[in-house]
Amino acid sequence: MEYLRWILLAIAVVIVIGVYVWSRSRKQRTGSYASLYADNELPSISAGKGTGNEWVDGVGPVRVRRTDNDIDEVLASIKEDARPGSKLARMRREAMLRNVAKTDSAKTDKANASPDVSNAPAQEAAKPVSSAATKTEDDLVALYLVAPRGEQIKGEQILSASYAVKLEHGDKHIFHRHDSDGSVMFSMASMQEPGYFDIDNMHQMKTRGITLFTQLSYCTRPVKTLDEMLVAAHSLASMLGVQVCNADRKLLDENYTLGLRAKARHFADQS
Repeated sequence: MEYLRWILLAIAVVIVIGVYVWSRSRKQRTGSYASLYADNELPSISAGKGTGNEWVDGVGPVRVRRTDNDIDEVLASIKEDARPGSKLARMRREAMLRNVAKTDSAKTDKANASPDVSNAPAQEAAKPVSSAATKTEDDLVALYLVAPRGEQIKGEQILSASYAVKLEHGDKHIFHRHDSDGSVMFSMASMQEPGYFDIDNMHQMKTRGITLFTQLSYCTRPVKTLDEMLVAAHSLASMLGVQVCNADRKLLDENYTLGLRAKARHFADQS
């Protein structure tokens, strides 16, 4: 009987030792939770470095697609593209103006049946300006911004767009662009009676179109005045959704613009 107890005791000791050895070897294979999350043994989650073991307990490796620096670079790039003076902003602006010009050209060609006078401005600009009467007759340059057929421009739209292109309401109740010395470069009036703008009731006003005009003989810098007037006209047309037309109410084209530039250079040479 004593012999049997020793046998059972020996078997129990063997079982305990076996359990201890088995649990320790398993712990060495998988690692303890403390060692896994020790500060100096944290697993790398960098997208540029391998983790060694690609899969642990059925969970794949963590991959970071962008770092904070990458995001900052992207945001900086977006801000740069949206900047008004950036190359992309200029390209978008030019494309928008080309699309507006194409649309306006199609509408104007259908609406107007008068003969083409695109070469007339260049011919008129080539004529010498020798007398005061001729000078008074030829120094006026006018551009018309006309709404599509059946539509009108609202006063509040005109007011907002005018301030955007640095036109200020002033003398004779119309808008003016001033030069750096304070002189008037060009002005803007309504095409419909009474022609001026009641600044206090712009929200009630509607008009078929507006006109930009200047007298080159009174401009200290005729060429610059014409250039800024052309830019303002196209900017207003884009904002208001209207057509830029010449003095004959036909869509402003390259030939007519060249004639205006020749006229401006002529008056610049005379000053």
